Amino acid sequence: MPFPPSKCRHKLWDIGHVLEKPYQKQGSNDGEVYTHICILCAQTLTCNPYASPNAWEGALHRWKHTSNVKRHMASQHKDHPVGQAEARWNLETATSHIEQAVEHARERDSKRSLPMVDSERATKRQGILRKAWYPSSREVGVYIAQ
Repeated sequence: MPFPPSKCRHKLWDIGHVLEKPYQKQGSNDGEVYTHICILCAQTLTCNPYASPNAWEGALHRWKHTSNVKRHMASQHKDHPVGQAEARWNLETATSHIEQAVEHARERDSKRSLPMVDSERATKRQGILRKAWYPSSREVGVYIAQ
């Protein structure tokens, strides 16, 4: 899901409406005040013919940022196109982060190995361990301490 231009209302706020005035659930003693309602949650909670009159209160939320609504859509409304798009976006982001980490590890490992030596004299003077492995400064400190 591409990001909207800055200072533009996101499509998610059509699903997660801001309440005109904050609402406190009936019978709630903890004083939690809710500021938003998810239209999809309210629809699924109240469509049951045996639903209680206050079933819609389960759709109340406290969201401050669009990312909170996106996370709700990806976890609770996986079948909705917006929820699917957010889940796909999260998967692509995680995949790219993993690929970057693997590439970074490969680069780090390639920097640690010594380049191949062309001259025979240099090859004879260096042991096989020196040619195959180059320790980092941290590893040198650990080996010296042991």
